[in-house]
Amino acid sequence: MSATTSPTTHKQWLTVANAAELVDCSTKTIRRLVAAGELQATYLTPRSMRVSVESLEALIQARATNQWDGGAA
Repeated sequence: MSATTSPTTHKQWLTVANAAELVDCSTKTIRRLVAAGELQATYLTPRSMRVSVESLEALIQARATNQWDGGAA
């Protein structure tokens, strides 16, 4: 007998500090992006915010560029 399992989808969440470290910015920047609606977040408690990995990756993709503006490298 073989058991088939359907893949379960679940969102992955990061702490604000982990999200900031991942994209090399400050926790304040992450909180501003959440406040501006650019990142999806949830609160486990009133002081415990978690940021969606999916929305963080989408933000990075949306802001990615392959163009060099000719400035210093």
